[in-house]
Amino acid sequence: MFDRYLAQLKSADAAERRRAIISLGKLGNFSAMPALAEIYRTDPDPELRELARKAGVVIRQRNPNMSGADIAAPSSPPTCFKPPNTSGIYGVAG
Repeated sequence: MFDRYLAQLKSADAAERRRAIISLGKLGNFSAMPALAEIYRTDPDPELRELARKAGVVIRQRNPNMSGADIAAPSSPPTCFKPPNTSGIYGVAG
């Protein structure tokens, strides 16, 4: 259901977007925050922007120990990540 609500946020129908915002707020899943923030920043309907803001407030209240870093940062670097060569930096051999 969560993914369905996220997809509905992209609907051309404002009523469908409204239902999705309300449903995401009720679910309280912190992973919805980026999508709700996008609605808050870009939706053409000011009432839906405000509703997305309120849903975000509710989700943050339900998840007080979560932050944007909890959803934005990957748990490990991408597989193509190559650590930089630090030999000689600050007198430490790399």
